[in-house]
Amino acid sequence: MAATEILLGVFFLLVGSGLTIAMGEVRAQREFLFARLCFIAAGIDATFCFWEWLGSRVPDATLRGAWTCLFGTFVLILGQHVFAWVRTRETRAIPKLSPADFPMPQMPPNKRRAQVPTDALIVQFGSNFSWATRMPHRIVQIMGEDILVIDRAKKALIVKTLKIFDEHRTCIVKIEDNVIWVSPSIPSKPRPNRHTLIVNDFRDREVLNLQFLNPRVLSLTCVMRHPDTEKVLNVTQAVMDISGIQFSGGIFGESNLDIDVH
Repeated sequence: MAATEILLGVFFLLVGSGLTIAMGEVRAQREFLFARLCFIAAGIDATFCFWEWLGSRVPDATLRGAWTCLFGTFVLILGQHVFAWVRTRETRAIPKLSPADFPMPQMPPNKRRAQVPTDALIVQFGSNFSWATRMPHRIVQIMGEDILVIDRAKKALIVKTLKIFDEHRTCIVKIEDNVIWVSPSIPSKPRPNRHTLIVNDFRDREVLNLQFLNPRVLSLTCVMRHPDTEKVLNVTQAVMDISGIQFSGGIFGESNLDIDVH
């Protein structure tokens, strides 16, 4: 009985530590990693505790092992839900973009497609694509100000600069080196995962839908404005519209600046 009590005490200590870390003011991924390790250790501890508890109640070792395996399966299922909860907490607590592991998007048929190097970083604007190997790479500039710039760090794409202004000429979204800032004045939406950012303006209209597909590809639809002009860059899944001038199925490659609005 003493062993069972010790194991039970350790279990509550590990679960309490994991909950305290995951629900606290955590701002580092290593802390969430430690919370996950606490829950893993708690699951292992609980299984051993159950085995010890059965010792005096089920003398048959085979039956005891079967019950322990069944309990271990329950622990694994519960652990999946706990890990999903921790991942949600991590996504909300750490305002940073991380790449997913989705396949490369299908580019439109284009004779220049074969010229895209295998190490190029790619940004997908709906049906249009921009690629580059020389970094940092300016993609969108409005009235002389950089609105979207990408760079490379450890062979992966990073969003060096991204700015979204609303119709009142107020900056409501800013990303610098993958670190996200969203104005507290607009309706907040929980991020569905670490590679996605969806933002609506004060009228609850979507102005940014960003997907970090993999370490080489960033995909987004957006509405880009600038305080010094009435022109609007509106990117949908079908077209990129610059104040009435539309582009679709285009591939921009290795230029100093892809889109210049002035």
